[in-house]
Amino acid sequence: MKKLYSTMIATLAVFAVSGNALAQAHDGAGHGRSERPGEHRGPGRGFGEPAMMIERMAEHLELDEKQRQSITNIVEASKPEFAALRDAARDNREAIKALDVGDPAYGSELQNLSVRSGELAAELTLLTGRLRGEIAAILSDEQRQLLEERMSRSGEKRRHPGRDRAR
Repeated sequence: MKKLYSTMIATLAVFAVSGNALAQAHDGAGHGRSERPGEHRGPGRGFGEPAMMIERMAEHLELDEKQRQSITNIVEASKPEFAALRDAARDNREAIKALDVGDPAYGSELQNLSVRSGELAAELTLLTGRLRGEIAAILSDEQRQLLEERMSRSGEKRRHPGRDRAR
């Protein structure tokens, strides 16, 4: 159950950061975004937008206003850290792509960049874990249980698409 809860919080954290980055990168024309703020034309209901994800979480868990604001603050405060990790990971991937396979130092350079990739993944895991813990501290025992149950059903749908969804 903790794994499912962790998955939900990790997903929220990752999409909180990447959703805003994608929204800022596109001008709204195409890309599933409308010209009006808050309106989403693409598949799903605003998947990846932190405000929408927090709103759905608030609805499903019946968060009070204080909890909702606390979670929003946690997500907002983590954005710079996630952005820095995302940028560092992108730079690392670009450096790997730019390596010359004919260069005698190719193997050692690739090794160094691979190690850096692992370090960035570890930093992301730790940041996500910290965020998960901060959010968990805000929820009641009942809300944590409800979240775990919901994530369990959601995870089952992802693992076994096409199965009876009336579970």
